Amino acid sequence: MVRPLHCFALLCASLAFATHAASLHIKLTHVDAREGCTDEERMRSATERTHRRLASTKPARLYENQYIVDYLIGDPLQKAEALLDTASNLVWTQRASCSVCFRQDLPLYDPSASRAARNLTCGDAACAAGVGADVTECGQGVNAGACFVRVLYNAFQKIAGDLSSDEFTFGAEKVTLAFGSVGAADLTTGNLFGASGMMGLGRGPLSLVSQLGETKFSYCLTPFFGNVTNPSHLLVGASAVLSGGAPVTTVPFVKNPTDYPFSTYYYVPLAGISVGTVQLDVPAAAFDVREVRPGKWAGGAVLDTGAPFMSLVDDAFQPLMAELERQLGAAVVRPPKTVLGKRIVPPLVLHFGGAGDVVLPPENYWAPVGDDTTCMAVFSSARKISAPMNETTVIGSFMQQNMQVLYDLGKDVISFQPTDCSNFQPAPPGPPTGRTSTSSIKVKMASSSSSSENATLIAFGCVTANKLAPGSLGGASGVLGLGRGALSLVSQLGATSFSYCLTPYFRDDNVTTSHLFVGGNASGVLSGNASSSPVTSVPFYVPLSGISVGNATLDVPAAAFELRQLVTPSGSSWSGTLVDSGSPFTALVDVAYRALRTELARQIGAASLVPPPDEALDLCVARGDVAKLVPPMVLHFGGGGGDVVVPPENYWVPWDAATACMVVFSSAAGPNATLPMNETTVIGNYMQQDMHMLYDLGNGVLSFQQADCSSV
Repeated sequence: MVRPLHCFALLCASLAFATHAASLHIKLTHVDAREGCTDEERMRSATERTHRRLASTKPARLYENQYIVDYLIGDPLQKAEALLDTASNLVWTQRASCSVCFRQDLPLYDPSASRAARNLTCGDAACAAGVGADVTECGQGVNAGACFVRVLYNAFQKIAGDLSSDEFTFGAEKVTLAFGSVGAADLTTGNLFGASGMMGLGRGPLSLVSQLGETKFSYCLTPFFGNVTNPSHLLVGASAVLSGGAPVTTVPFVKNPTDYPFSTYYYVPLAGISVGTVQLDVPAAAFDVREVRPGKWAGGAVLDTGAPFMSLVDDAFQPLMAELERQLGAAVVRPPKTVLGKRIVPPLVLHFGGAGDVVLPPENYWAPVGDDTTCMAVFSSARKISAPMNETTVIGSFMQQNMQVLYDLGKDVISFQPTDCSNFQPAPPGPPTGRTSTSSIKVKMASSSSSSENATLIAFGCVTANKLAPGSLGGASGVLGLGRGALSLVSQLGATSFSYCLTPYFRDDNVTTSHLFVGGNASGVLSGNASSSPVTSVPFYVPLSGISVGNATLDVPAAAFELRQLVTPSGSSWSGTLVDSGSPFTALVDVAYRALRTELARQIGAASLVPPPDEALDLCVARGDVAKLVPPMVLHFGGGGGDVVVPPENYWVPWDAATACMVVFSSAAGPNATLPMNETTVIGNYMQQDMHMLYDLGNGVLSFQQADCSSV
C-alpha cells in the first residue's frame, strides 16, 4: 500500500446502543451450584422448571434458566448477574428505583451512579427494533417520546421499565448495550435464583448476540450433578470456534416462521431418534414446524438452554418409553444408581436427516433423584402443557452438557462436539499474525436522537518493529484496516456496510475533512441515482469490463480486468480489479494503460506538453486547459453494474502552477511491478474523490455516487 493522503473524521453510524462487536468469553455458573443442593433437590427443581418453561409460548420465561452470567455494568462498575437463555430476546436487570422487586443477591443497579447510562427514546434505533420484536413500546401523553420495556410472560407474570443503554463489562471486554432497566417485576411464583435479570441469546435484535453484531456464539456446559465446581463457558464472536479432536456433527437450522415469538427460536431438523441401535417408530412429520392457526406455530425441535430437560412430542415420547422399558426390563422399577452407567442404559441418538447424528450418553438424559435411584429426564410435551408447545420438541440444557455447541448464524448451521467442559480451554480466535492487544478508541455516534461519545474495545496490532520505508505512512502512526478480515474495524464493529466520501486533494477553500461511516447510517448519505457493482472477497474486487475516454471505448479485452488465479514463484495468487482507499492513484493493467494513453494523446493532440523529467508522467497539458481538453473517463462494470463517470479532476493532477498531468499509471511499471500486482488494476482514492462509496457487504455490492464531499 502506498502512502495515504487523507486523515478521516470517524462517524460510526450504527444502532445507537451497539458500538462494536466484541469477541467475548463469559464464564457461567449453574443456578443450583451456589445453593448446596443435593442431587435429588436439583432433579426436582429442574423438573419443575422444565414444566413451567413449556407452559408458555413466550420466548423468554422467568426463573427457569440454568446458568448464570456474572458481569459488570456502568461507569464506575456495578456487579450484576443474569440467567442465560437462548430463547430470550432481551438483556435486562432490576434497578434501584424499582417499585415491585424480586430478591437478588447483589445490590440493585443504580443508573444514576453510572456516567455511561442513558434512557433511550422512541427516536433511537434500538427502540424501533424492540417494538418490532414485541418487547418495547413508545410512551404516550406525558411520557411521549420515552421508550419503555414491557414484556408479558403469561397472564400473571411480567416485567416493565425503561429501555436504556450503559456500558457492560464481560471479563476484559467492554461493550455498550441497550437493555431493560426494570422498575417493576411481577413474578408470582418465584425469583431468578438470586440473579438480577436475564441475558437473552435469541435471534431478536435486542439479544446479546444481535447487539454485538456477531454471527457466531458457542457454549460448553458443565454437568448438572456431581461435585463439578468449574464454570461453564459462553463464547461470542471470533473466539466461538470448536476445539479438540472429537467428532463434530453440523446440521442446518430450520427456517424460522416470521411470526413472533417463533421467529426467536433456534429450530433444528430433528428427523428421528434411536435408543442404542434401535430406531424408534416415529413419523418424521412429528418434528416438522407447522402453522396451526394464523400467527401460531407448533411442532419443530428447538434448542433451549433455559429448559433444563428434554421435552418430546408425545408421538416420540411414548415409543421412547416403550423401547427403554423393553431394553431395561425389570430394572426399570427401582434401578440401582449404576443404571446411569453404560452397562444398562443405552445411548440416545438424535438423527438430523442427512446432516448426521448426535449421540447422547446416558448421563445426558438420565438423572439421579436420590441415593439409590436414577430416572429418565425426558418428558412428554403433552403433559400439562397447552398448545402450541404441547406439540413442540425442546432439547434442553441437560442434554447439551459436556458438549460444545456452536451456533454459526452466518452459515445458518449449528455444530455439536463432545467435550469435557470442566476442563474446557477456548481455542484462540484465529492464528495471530503478530502481537494483538485490546484498547479503547473514541467513535462519534450518529443517532437519530442524540450524539454521544462511547468507548469501544478494538483488538489491534501493537507494532514493535516494521520494515516500512521512511515516510510511507505520511506521518501517521499506523493503518486502519477496512477489509473483510475478522480484525478489521468494520468486522470488529459488527457492521455489514460502510461508506466514505473523500474531499478533493486540491482545492482553494482548504476543506480537508473527509468522512467514514460504518454501520446503519453508511447508506444514509446516498440519495438519488447511484451506480452499483458486485464486490467480492478482500481486497474488494469489482467486475470492471471496459473503459471509455469521452465517446471512444478503448480496445481492451474484458479478460484483462477479470479476477483470475495466477501461479507465482511463492505459490498461487490472484489478479483482477480492486478498489483500494490506501492507494492514491489508479494503476491499470498495461494493455489498458497503453490504450488509454494512446487515445488521450490523440484527443489532446498538439496541446500536449512535455512531462516533467524523472516523474514517470506520460501526458501533461497546460493547467488551465484541463477542463476544455481532457475528456471524462468512464468505467464500465459488468454483471449489470452500470457505468461510473470519472471527471478529469479525478485522474489529472495540477503538477505545478502551469502544468497538469495524468495520474493513471501502468501496473507493469515501477520497482514493485511483479506478480500478481503487475497484472492487477487498482482504483485508487484520487479517482474516488467527491464520490460517495458505499460498501454493502451483506449484499455483496459496491455503490458509487458523485457527491460534494465537503458538504457531507
